[in-house]
Amino acid sequence: MPDGQAGHEKTITSLLAALSGVNMIYGSGMLELGMTFSMEQMVIDNDIIRMERKVMEGVPVTDETLAVDAIKEIGVGNDFIAHPSTMENIDLASDPLVFDRLMLGDWRNNGYKDAADVAHEIVVDVLKNHAVKPIDADVLKEMQAIAKKADEAYLARAKAEEREHAREELQLLAIQSTNAAIALAEATAKAVQRIPDAKCNGDMHAALDYAAKVKHEQKDFLTKQGIQAILE
Repeated sequence: MPDGQAGHEKTITSLLAALSGVNMIYGSGMLELGMTFSMEQMVIDNDIIRMERKVMEGVPVTDETLAVDAIKEIGVGNDFIAHPSTMENIDLASDPLVFDRLMLGDWRNNGYKDAADVAHEIVVDVLKNHAVKPIDADVLKEMQAIAKKADEAYLARAKAEEREHAREELQLLAIQSTNAAIALAEATAKAVQRIPDAKCNGDMHAALDYAAKVKHEQKDFLTKQGIQAILE
């Protein structure tokens, strides 16, 4: 379930990756190494991601963010809390939806809600009231073009693999046909040799020797190809 440990692990793993320049970080809403998905955790992760993206923007250093004018106006050692510039910039660092920045008394008066409780309320509200904004027509068209291109590439690969498979089947049939022809020729030659009155010339013996040679060469070649395929 979403808790402090989950929040810490999500932050430390995603922030370090973001700061190192990783351009795709996944896992929002995931718990238990991805075996469990929590909508409440996704809402909490949304806050974490927003804060991390704010960090990635860097810290703006200007006269306004340094409150130069306010310091000149109020003076060192005086109260800056009630100054308008303080209220204007109080959410500059981040503006979370889930994480509570109330003081203890206000938090108690608000119902003792922890981050998971607030996240659950947001989940219920989203499921009940959120209206999905339609995808912009130009964006949708581009997405469809990307999907079409991917589909065409997949079909092209599938057809190429099918042709390669058919070529391999044809080669196998050719080898089997050659084996069958050799076997038939050998059987015929040996049958003729066994006929008492048959007169076999040297060509018959040469053909049998050649058939045996071809079979051995074919066997050696196929064995070599099989070993190469295994090693690759």
